[in-house]
Amino acid sequence: MLLRYLNAHNQIPSQGVTGYAVDTTVAAIDIVAAGGGSAVVLERFARTAIKTGKPIAITGAAVEINMAHYRLTTTTSGQNDPAKHLFETWLEAALQDGS
Repeated sequence: MLLRYLNAHNQIPSQGVTGYAVDTTVAAIDIVAAGGGSAVVLERFARTAIKTGKPIAITGAAVEINMAHYRLTTTTSGQNDPAKHLFETWLEAALQDGS
């Protein structure tokens, strides 16, 4: 994502750049807070981290990064739970009408 961010702003990373790849925004924010460089994260997560006292700052302009989101379900017991079925039906309808 960092390369997509830099490319969106017509910036070229220096030749010797290496980086970390983490699977959570929390880890990325913690690495930045510890002085480990920069990260590209969703604005709401960055603002929450700042409000809770993480020593980070939002720098640069925002870049829209389209990300897919998937509705996940379990493959274990409880698949016939009526409350779960009602929630899934509501969620599907909400996603279809953009609410």
